[in-house]
Amino acid sequence: TYRSDPIRDEFERMEQPKPQPRGAGNVITMHNDSRHQTVIYYLHALEECREVIIDLIDSKTVLLNLEEMDEKTIQRAIDTLCGAAFALNATLRKASDKTYLIAPTNVEVALTNDAERRF
Repeated sequence: TYRSDPIRDEFERMEQPKPQPRGAGNVITMHNDSRHQTVIYYLHALEECREVIIDLIDSKTVLLNLEEMDEKTIQRAIDTLCGAAFALNATLRKASDKTYLIAPTNVEVALTNDAERRF
Protein backbone atom coordinates (compact mmCIF):
# COMPACT_ATOMS: atom_id res chain seq x y z
CA THR A 1 0.00 0.00 0.00
CA TYR A 2 1.15 3.57 -0.76
CA ARG A 3 1.33 5.79 2.26
CA SER A 4 1.15 9.53 1.74
CA ASP A 5 4.02 11.65 3.06
CA PRO A 6 2.69 15.15 3.93
CA ILE A 7 6.10 16.83 3.60
CA ARG A 8 6.80 15.30 0.17
CA ASP A 9 3.26 16.14 -0.94
CA GLU A 10 3.82 19.77 0.09
CA PHE A 11 7.10 20.01 -1.87
CA GLU A 12 5.51 18.48 -4.95
CA ARG A 13 2.61 20.92 -4.68
CA MET A 14 5.03 23.84 -4.43
CA GLU A 15 6.95 22.68 -7.52
CA GLN A 16 3.84 22.58 -9.69
CA PRO A 17 3.53 25.61 -11.99
CA LYS A 18 0.81 27.99 -10.88
CA PRO A 19 -1.89 28.70 -13.45
CA GLN A 20 -1.58 32.15 -15.01
CA PRO A 21 -4.58 34.45 -14.74
CA ARG A 22 -6.22 35.38 -18.01
CA GLY A 23 -4.41 38.26 -19.74
CA ALA A 24 -1.14 37.72 -17.87
CA GLY A 25 0.57 35.88 -20.73
CA ASN A 26 2.87 38.81 -21.54
CA VAL A 27 4.31 39.05 -18.02
CA ILE A 28 7.46 37.06 -17.33
CA THR A 29 8.95 36.94 -13.85
CA MET A 30 12.73 36.86 -13.96
CA HIS A 31 14.55 35.42 -10.97
CA ASN A 32 18.16 36.52 -10.70
CA ASP A 33 20.08 34.65 -8.06
CA SER A 34 23.35 36.48 -8.70
CA ARG A 35 24.50 38.91 -6.05
CA HIS A 36 25.35 42.53 -6.65
CA GLN A 37 29.08 43.21 -6.78
CA THR A 38 31.06 46.07 -5.33
CA VAL A 39 34.60 46.56 -6.62
CA ILE A 40 37.34 48.48 -4.79
CA TYR A 41 39.98 50.23 -6.88
CA TYR A 42 43.26 51.78 -5.79
CA LEU A 43 44.00 53.90 -8.83
CA HIS A 44 47.57 54.86 -9.72
CA ALA A 45 47.19 56.10 -13.30
CA LEU A 46 44.53 57.71 -15.45
CA GLU A 47 44.50 54.71 -17.79
CA GLU A 48 43.03 52.56 -14.99
CA CYS A 49 39.75 54.48 -15.32
CA ARG A 50 38.91 52.20 -18.26
CA GLU A 51 38.43 49.17 -15.96
CA VAL A 52 36.30 51.28 -13.60
CA ILE A 53 34.03 52.33 -16.48
CA ILE A 54 33.70 48.73 -17.67
CA ASP A 55 32.56 47.71 -14.19
CA LEU A 56 30.06 50.58 -14.14
CA ILE A 57 28.68 49.43 -17.49
CA ASP A 58 28.32 45.95 -15.91
CA SER A 59 26.20 47.56 -13.12
CA LYS A 60 28.80 47.08 -10.40
CA THR A 61 29.26 49.56 -7.58
CA VAL A 62 32.78 51.01 -7.48
CA LEU A 63 34.70 52.35 -4.49
CA LEU A 64 37.69 54.44 -5.56
CA ASN A 65 40.78 55.13 -3.48
CA LEU A 66 42.86 57.84 -5.12
CA GLU A 67 45.46 58.37 -2.36
CA GLU A 68 48.34 57.20 -4.54
CA MET A 69 47.65 59.67 -7.38
CA ASP A 70 48.98 63.19 -7.69
CA GLU A 71 46.43 66.04 -7.47
CA LYS A 72 46.45 66.87 -11.20
CA THR A 73 45.83 63.24 -12.18
CA ILE A 74 43.13 62.89 -9.52
CA GLN A 75 41.22 65.79 -11.07
CA ARG A 76 41.48 64.28 -14.55
CA ALA A 77 40.38 60.86 -13.27
CA ILE A 78 37.39 62.36 -11.45
CA ASP A 79 36.44 64.39 -14.54
CA THR A 80 36.60 61.22 -16.68
CA LEU A 81 34.63 59.10 -14.22
CA CYS A 82 32.12 61.88 -13.58
CA GLY A 83 31.39 61.98 -17.31
CA ALA A 84 31.00 58.20 -17.40
CA ALA A 85 28.71 58.28 -14.35
CA PHE A 86 26.59 60.95 -16.00
CA ALA A 87 26.37 59.00 -19.27
CA LEU A 88 25.38 55.82 -17.40
CA ASN A 89 22.98 57.67 -15.07
CA ALA A 90 25.07 56.47 -12.11
CA THR A 91 25.59 58.23 -8.76
CA LEU A 92 29.01 59.59 -7.83
CA ARG A 93 29.58 60.56 -4.17
CA LYS A 94 32.69 61.78 -2.40
CA ALA A 95 33.20 59.67 0.73
CA SER A 96 36.39 61.37 1.95
CA ASP A 97 39.17 63.57 0.63
CA LYS A 98 40.44 60.98 -1.88
CA THR A 99 37.76 58.29 -1.75
CA TYR A 100 34.71 58.17 -4.03
CA LEU A 101 31.73 55.88 -4.47
CA ILE A 102 30.12 55.35 -7.88
CA ALA A 103 26.87 53.40 -7.88
CA PRO A 104 24.81 52.26 -10.88
CA THR A 105 21.15 53.20 -11.25
CA ASN A 106 19.93 50.02 -9.54
CA VAL A 107 21.76 50.92 -6.29
CA GLU A 108 20.46 53.59 -3.94
CA VAL A 109 23.11 55.56 -2.06
CA ALA A 110 21.84 56.72 1.32
CA LEU A 111 23.61 59.57 3.08
CA THR A 112 23.79 60.00 6.81
CA ASN A 113 24.00 63.39 8.50
CA ASP A 114 27.77 62.97 8.88
CA ALA A 115 28.15 62.29 5.15
CA GLU A 116 26.72 65.70 4.26
CA ARG A 117 29.82 67.53 5.45
CA ARG A 118 32.13 68.96 2.82
CA PHE A 119 35.63 67.57 2.22
